[in-house]
Amino acid sequence: MIGTDILPRLKTLRLGGMIHSLEERVKQASDRDMNYLEFFELLLDDEISRRESKRYERRLVDACVDSGKRFDSFNFRMAPTVPRGTVESLMTCDYINRRENVILIGPSGAGKSHLSQALANKAIKMGYKVLFKQSHKLLNYLNSRRADGGYAKYMRYLQTLDLLIIDDFGLLPLTYQNANDLYEIVQERYETKSIIVTSNRSLREWDEVFGNQLMASAALDRLTHHSNLIDMSNTESYRQRERKGELTSPGETGKENIR
Repeated sequence: MIGTDILPRLKTLRLGGMIHSLEERVKQASDRDMNYLEFFELLLDDEISRRESKRYERRLVDACVDSGKRFDSFNFRMAPTVPRGTVESLMTCDYINRRENVILIGPSGAGKSHLSQALANKAIKMGYKVLFKQSHKLLNYLNSRRADGGYAKYMRYLQTLDLLIIDDFGLLPLTYQNANDLYEIVQERYETKSIIVTSNRSLREWDEVFGNQLMASAALDRLTHHSNLIDMSNTESYRQRERKGELTSPGETGKENIR
């Protein structure tokens, strides 16, 4: 039994989390006949692990990324057209170091958002600064910052991100201002920072979404110049398959496989 006077001392040193594994480590040290230094190293490793875990969780929240959307929770069997080798290669995050983009195209429910957040999860774990936002929410928020004079500041913040994920591009029509802002984001990040875009619109339909053929062409040219395209157009929606009763085994109908 650990003395009750130890916890306040650990908290004073901001080591309160150590109490959760301390008793187990004391027993382990006794069973293995560890010396004091070996025991101390165990406690230090526990504390480092706890702090890294908390830091990772905070960064997930800051990045608006779902912790459940991971590579190992994506059902490739239900999405046979998705090139697993390409996704595995992207999970190394080398594309971020090369300032490349990723574009995922496919119908709603195909798993585009899941894969993009799986890439975000891995990038955050590797220490990259990430933000995941639905296209209309990002652009509407950016536009709202004009009213309080924070537009330029938020644009500078976006430029600090190693990876910006713009989800559901084309799901809702863009206003003229939205289109200009999106082009500005793409232009500023071109060959300097990475972008992931998910869309249910084919690339040739982006003119219609932008409402300006010239602007759409310029944005698409920059996005695709150094990019990895994952075409999920032939992947049927998980939601549609669930409605038809095709997803029956555990894990195939889980919410984590949708979007």
